Parts: sequence; structure tokens; C-alpha cells
Amino acid sequence: MQRKKRQTILLILTGLLVFALMWATLLFLP
Repeated sequence: MQRKKRQTILLILTGLLVFALMWATLLFLP
């Protein structure tokens, strides 16, 4: 159960990282 929770946290962190990268590209494009 604890292992699954850790996996979920990793998934959320990865999603946030991708979101941040997308925002960075949108801000630096113009």
C-alpha cells in the first residue's frame, strides 16, 4: 500500500514537471 502511494506521488511530480516545462515554453516563445 505504501509502495502505491509513493508511485502516485512520483506520478504527480512528473505531471507537475511537464506542466512547468509547458508553461516555460509558452512564456519563452514570444
